[in-house]
Amino acid sequence: MRAISEGLRQEAGDKLRVTIISPGFVRTNFAESVTNLEVKAQLAASRDKFAMPPDAVARAIAFAIEQPANIDVNEIVISQGNSTYQYREVCIAGVFQSVTF
Repeated sequence: MRAISEGLRQEAGDKLRVTIISPGFVRTNFAESVTNLEVKAQLAASRDKFAMPPDAVARAIAFAIEQPANIDVNEIVISQGNSTYQYREVCIAGVFQSVTF
């Protein structure tokens, strides 16, 4: 994914900003589509216990979009840490920084 994103970034130049968003386990309705009842129950239990809310991903996307034109947010890795949602690694202009919102 990084290679494709970097190629796109280089080809597009300043006409397009490219950001990789890598979320961890996100609370979605994916489990509802599973037909095996045992697996469905396990997925739902894990989701309810460990998954982050979708708005955590939305805030990461908003963060990348809201940056000034001269700032590129190359990559954001989102994970749940100690019952708060952290943006563990944010790569801004080629420099990785730890950020929590």
